[in-house]
Amino acid sequence: MMSGKDEKKSGFTLIEVLVTMAITIVVVYGAFTFFNEQRKTFRQQSEQANKQANLRLGLYYLAQDIALAGYTGTPFGLEAAIHRANVEKVIDTFPVRLINPINYVWADPELSELYDDSIPENSNGDPLDAIEIWANFDPNGSFADLALDASQGVATIFVNRVDIFVRTIQKPDGSTDTVHPVGVIISTLRSDVEAEYHQIVSVDTSANSITLDSALHYDYYAYKDWVAPVYRRKYFVQELREGNRLVRWLTRRDYFAGNNHYDYLIAQGVDDLQIFLDIKDSNNKIEMEVEPSTAVDCCQIIGVTVQVSGLVQNLEMKRPVLHTMRRKVKIVNADVFEFLDSCGACLYQL
Repeated sequence: MMSGKDEKKSGFTLIEVLVTMAITIVVVYGAFTFFNEQRKTFRQQSEQANKQANLRLGLYYLAQDIALAGYTGTPFGLEAAIHRANVEKVIDTFPVRLINPINYVWADPELSELYDDSIPENSNGDPLDAIEIWANFDPNGSFADLALDASQGVATIFVNRVDIFVRTIQKPDGSTDTVHPVGVIISTLRSDVEAEYHQIVSVDTSANSITLDSALHYDYYAYKDWVAPVYRRKYFVQELREGNRLVRWLTRRDYFAGNNHYDYLIAQGVDDLQIFLDIKDSNNKIEMEVEPSTAVDCCQIIGVTVQVSGLVQNLEMKRPVLHTMRRKVKIVNADVFEFLDSCGACLYQL
């Protein structure tokens, strides 16, 4: 039988219970705080990783297209046509170019409508850049033979593979459209001719013919001379409303015949795009990564450095984190210009 004294010693006193509860609360609170901080850290790291992935994606598309600048797949590409259009003054279907740096995106007549009279700037107050690229962006670099001789003065040519001048694309809204390149390059190995460029008016698949907006300046011969499609693309950053906030997107505008174009959203959260040029002038003087203060001849551009940036910020961060990535791209066709001296096609003024 338990004595009264033993009964008093059984169980916990109120103080012991309170102490135990206090310790438990401290432990639970500590665990909760630890996991909450881990959750915040994970979310911040996830947002930064996502931002870096988007920046890399944007750089990938930009670098891929810049590396193709001027490429057509034919022995002489845009560089010869540019030279003849501007130095020899024999081609009037201007503008054709390899690269057109746009240093004030809001001043571009085709892009200014996107900004509602605002001036898109980066976190340092610098205006955003844009860049325009001309090339044969066909994944296979396809080109065709002339199927019939084409005489000087005609504005219709016949090719053996007219299908490469017809594309079915998916529009941004998910529907499809049949489009044609903005122009065609006609190329030959004859040293007195080399190449010329013309804008495309229409393509007749049943007749294997392409109608040009101007007449040929020289004679070309079937199965000896070539034709290739030329496309035009422009990269820029635009702001789109998502809910109650504005989000910047790296955007690619694809141009087609008939002043037709579509905008494709490439990478979300690219807040800044800056373009720097490597230039080799007529005296073989090289300047690296400059933003020229005077007009620049596109045949002097031997490299392009692309810089994209994105800001990560949320309520849990003490200060925003800026991520910046850059890539230098050599203009693969730049060495062809050595015998062209200059072309002058992409003159622009800051």
